[in-house]
Amino acid sequence: DQFPDEKDISRLENEYNVLKHLANRNSAGAALNQTLRSRAAAIYLDWVEGITLKEWIRTTNSEKTSDLKRIRNVLQNITYGLLDIHDAGVVHNNIRAEHIIIPPEEDSPVKFISFGSASFLAADGKSSPDARRHDLMSLGFVFYEIISGKSSRRKSHSQSLFSNNDNESKEDEGQNDESKLHISHPEVYSALVGKMPIPFMRIIMALIEANITTKRYQTASEVYQDLNHSNTFLLDSKMSTYAGQLHFSQDELYGRSDHLTAIMNVSQRMYSDRSPQVILVSGFSGTGKSALIKHASEILAKEGHYFTSGKFDQFGQAEPFSTIIDAFNGYFRTVMQSGEEIISNTKASLLRTIGSEVGVLTNIFPSLVEVIGTPVTDPAQVDLPESQNRLKYLFGLMIRAIATPSQPLFLFLDDLQWADSSSLSFIKSVLT
Repeated sequence: DQFPDEKDISRLENEYNVLKHLANRNSAGAALNQTLRSRAAAIYLDWVEGITLKEWIRTTNSEKTSDLKRIRNVLQNITYGLLDIHDAGVVHNNIRAEHIIIPPEEDSPVKFISFGSASFLAADGKSSPDARRHDLMSLGFVFYEIISGKSSRRKSHSQSLFSNNDNESKEDEGQNDESKLHISHPEVYSALVGKMPIPFMRIIMALIEANITTKRYQTASEVYQDLNHSNTFLLDSKMSTYAGQLHFSQDELYGRSDHLTAIMNVSQRMYSDRSPQVILVSGFSGTGKSALIKHASEILAKEGHYFTSGKFDQFGQAEPFSTIIDAFNGYFRTVMQSGEEIISNTKASLLRTIGSEVGVLTNIFPSLVEVIGTPVTDPAQVDLPESQNRLKYLFGLMIRAIATPSQPLFLFLDDLQWADSSSLSFIKSVLT
């Protein structure tokens, strides 16, 4: 700007001072000089070779290739660069794809630019974890853009990064409320699910602080360690939720105490572990499987746990998801019979966790309306593939809201061999 105002001059001075502080770091370009005169201000920066991450994403998507190794390398380099900046005592505060330079050589360090909004961490090293929170959330949305090829900014979230329109207003630079700047968590999940391995999805959702996960990163070092974990980019990573299998012999129709104990042990473990648990009960017809579950449910109900069930049948596959719907409609009816305090707590938890998208779920589970009332806003209209992904995401949030370590929810699904593919997909999405 030929005639910068005081705010512009302040940003230039700040960027110059920050870059001088980062002079010995590989993650930022060098500041060579600054000029500050009455009506003119400028800083002179060392040339940084490469292209912006925004250009890199545009080029990568236009090539129609999905090189997981190449993407992983970029993700790790960006995270290491942010780690380097934080280690030097600086918070960037304005991380975007256009503020990251990808070098021509893969083994060269990524460079961050545009430090006008940057700030310094406490010199005594006792800065609050929240000081880095803005950068880590921004990093998560940058990861989203790398995978999806779309901008994460709320005002242009439908615009592809293939666009050459780089004109962004300065009004949101330096703002700390990422939720107002970026698209919603369900939109992120819907766009990414199925494109990347589940462990990497978890990293992104944790970075943007989505309610679907309780994990929260405190430092870029933690993110870097997870990105380097051997399972993060394995497409066929195994679920860690399998609690065991109970097999019923055809020759034994009595003595189920061991099986009952196994179920009770899992229920006790869930008081301290938020992760879902799975028990498969198998055996021949007539060996007492259903009787065991009925007995277990009576014990669990006396202990204040919620138990709901559904039964698949061979001819019910024409109505996908119907068994899951019946099971959770039954759960919400049980809640409505449990007293005002439980109804109020359940309603508050659901609305707090799911937010304005709850209307998607009331359209699927009619009994949910009895608990929370009729939503005041209609859910946004999205294409069919994204609507299915959004429903999976919100279904996971619903489970998280109603099933807690202090009050676990037990879902019994009978005759799983007749389950439709949609129901199996939703069950898997909750377990992983």
